[in-house]
Amino acid sequence: MKFGVSARQKKAEVAPHEWEDHYPGMALLDGKSVRPTLCAMPLRTYSWGADSRAANAAMAAHAAAYPAVAKGSDELTARLMRLQPADPLCGPPTVNLNSAPLG
Repeated sequence: MKFGVSARQKKAEVAPHEWEDHYPGMALLDGKSVRPTLCAMPLRTYSWGADSRAANAAMAAHAAAYPAVAKGSDELTARLMRLQPADPLCGPPTVNLNSAPLG
């Protein structure tokens, strides 16, 4: 085979070498956390730019336009992380953090 695939993917008869250049950004992924039913399912990646410089600039612009500190916490994440309302990295919480612990 032209591309490296896992044993599970070989058993599922994946054939990424047959994609040629007709499916740019398509890939397969396998690992311990990938369910057996998904190891042969293609995924798609997207380009952030024509080269590393353009990609880095596009990612930096996106991060500046959508900063993580501007987002609130959902109830589950807030309770799991035990966030404090004044935490500058997490922004304003959207839930009462004094609610009963998960249990």
